[in-house]
Amino acid sequence: MNKRFLRKDAGSSPEKEKLSTSSLSQTIEKICPDFQEWPDSWKGEDKDIPYGEELIETFRPFIQSLINAGWTKNTIRNHIDNLWLLGGEIIREVNDDNEYHRYTPRQKLLDSIGPEGGPYCRHLESEEESRSFDATCRKLYKYLQPMVSKK
Repeated sequence: MNKRFLRKDAGSSPEKEKLSTSSLSQTIEKICPDFQEWPDSWKGEDKDIPYGEELIETFRPFIQSLINAGWTKNTIRNHIDNLWLLGGEIIREVNDDNEYHRYTPRQKLLDSIGPEGGPYCRHLESEEESRSFDATCRKLYKYLQPMVSKK
């Protein structure tokens, strides 16, 4: 299943051009208009929403770093789609195991990703989609490591 069809608004058609210096003013919301709505799309219960809101605030600096690095819009959208899937899997697990108070969203995220990739994602139907998802999780893990080391 194509990840783009899982989200209600995954953006416009992929564009191959690199983001130029003048495009660095791009915001996450311009590339992913439904970013702030992710917690609602993930929820199983209302208590999932605040947990999801904290999770997207952990994703925000990572996504902005991709934009600032000048990655193509297509690449950024692919990582964004994978982050949406990752967030949904984390929320599902926290909800199923009632772990809201056991782990902060950031702790659960760090526990869910690593140098090998991310958690099992039930929405991925091909090896290519799984490799892409794991690549995003590895990239996010690598991005977060200097911040984890400082704590």
